[in-house]
Amino acid sequence: MSKERTANQSQQGQASEMNSLTLKDYPKLFSENVIIVIGENTIEVEKESSVMIKENLKELIKNEPIIKNDPELLESNKRTYNLILVGTPTTNYILQEAYKLTNATRVTNEYPGENKGILEILGSPWNSNKALLLIAGSDEWGVKTGSRLLKYAQDINKSNVVVEWKESKAIFSRTISKDKYIFLEVLQQEIIPGQKTWPQESFHEQGSYNFDKTTGGLKIHLSHGTPSQYKRLKEEFTINDDLTVVVGNKVVVRGVNDWREGVKLVYIIPSFWEIAFELKFEIIYSEGNGAIYLRYKNRKIILRPKEEYNMQFKEKWMGQDVIRKVIIKNHGLQDKDKIAVEYHYKGGVRPPTPREEEFLKTKRRL
Repeated sequence: MSKERTANQSQQGQASEMNSLTLKDYPKLFSENVIIVIGENTIEVEKESSVMIKENLKELIKNEPIIKNDPELLESNKRTYNLILVGTPTTNYILQEAYKLTNATRVTNEYPGENKGILEILGSPWNSNKALLLIAGSDEWGVKTGSRLLKYAQDINKSNVVVEWKESKAIFSRTISKDKYIFLEVLQQEIIPGQKTWPQESFHEQGSYNFDKTTGGLKIHLSHGTPSQYKRLKEEFTINDDLTVVVGNKVVVRGVNDWREGVKLVYIIPSFWEIAFELKFEIIYSEGNGAIYLRYKNRKIILRPKEEYNMQFKEKWMGQDVIRKVIIKNHGLQDKDKIAVEYHYKGGVRPPTPREEEFLKTKRRL
């Protein structure tokens, strides 16, 4: 077989791969020959976003791409570089050109809407062996959100995702029905040689739960000892349209002398940062079918409904080796109307009276 024929077959294979890209192919495909393109008359937020993307690539793969305004991009650049197009439909001319030449999801002023944007990866229309990444927003906030979430999008096995800026946070837009949520259970076991474990009560500060796998019913028991603690807890746990994931966190600590088990409920309004400290993993993204994308100690995990993930490793704790076992179970989509919350009071403390409730409101405002 001639070298020329072999080279042609290799190029054809690479071009075929470019037709089925997902965001998991970032940043690998942008390890060299990359230009970030922004609009000539773009606003400051979009300029900042392009710098953020540049720094992200530099951190991940030690590549420092070039940033150019759209009029500066030569026709030869389109053919020889992997391109990252950043902006809105009205600020980036090259982005508009890409929409005309590809089947990319077109972002407009109306879609996906205010404060929203789309991250999408596809093959370049100017060179079938090059990649094209679109970070487009209906407005500048959609662009900013896309640039912030790019480092997490590399976990997602899809060609495009919708992102949004909500309540001062960059999040992936909700993909599941508002009357549903995903229920995860996490069992963490720590085997501590020669150490006595902590008292059982330390695991019950927030409450406990019971999940019925047959009916999907989730009964949550929340408890605190004072009216003000009760008030705060009740306000923090809210079953509303934004609630996406509830995580039951079971912690088991085993030592030579003793062992204790406690159950602690963790819940989130979609934001993967809030949960990382408690569970040592991050919730990155959820699909409409109940699949969920996680990171645990730099491991990238995709759990489909009814799937389970197991791992075991050693860590240092107080100068000693600790064996940690972790099991994560995805129970999939559940109905929010099957969540029942019961509030309990330690030490026989009664619920706050209406007058106390009003006092607490006033105090909180102050």
